[in-house]
Amino acid sequence: MGKLPVCPLPALFLSPVIVFPPRHERFTALESRVRGYDGDVLRRCAKETMRILKGTVEKGHGLRLASDFLAPVMGLIKSKMGFVSLVAGTLNVLISEDYFVEPDAIIPPDKYPYNQTHGTNETIKLKRCLIRGRKAIIMRPDSHEIPFENPGRKRLELMGAVPFRKEFDIPIGSHVAVEVEVEGDEAWWTSGI
Repeated sequence: MGKLPVCPLPALFLSPVIVFPPRHERFTALESRVRGYDGDVLRRCAKETMRILKGTVEKGHGLRLASDFLAPVMGLIKSKMGFVSLVAGTLNVLISEDYFVEPDAIIPPDKYPYNQTHGTNETIKLKRCLIRGRKAIIMRPDSHEIPFENPGRKRLELMGAVPFRKEFDIPIGSHVAVEVEVEGDEAWWTSGI
């Protein structure tokens, strides 16, 4: 294995951090603390790029399970993710690759009533994304990322302020190709409607 390049940042970046904000906010916080370093050096060292996940809209289970299970925590999801309104239900997108959600926020097991009624200990991961220019949230129970070969890693359950199937005129049962943007910066996020 080759040697990894060393980023010329001061020792203040090596101090332990207890609470990690989302990656796009970490860069902004780090950049504002650096004195005497060229901004281009920081951008090269901590470059973050938006990813595009390509997939196909799925029918879903049709049982409204996500709507029912998430109903008690919709207010919590809205407040944690900065949404004024949020519709019940998810748009399910099957992607070709495994995607592990690095959450922007979580619903801990003790705040998720499904755990008490079903004897589970799930954490709900929440990740902001854009689909066709609209702000959305990827909702992913942590159990969908384990064990090996779990098909949940290739499925995105998207929530938003509008019913996406209706907004994008996607008929039930159709398999429509979509692109979901994830892991962008603040300018990317504010560009969404």
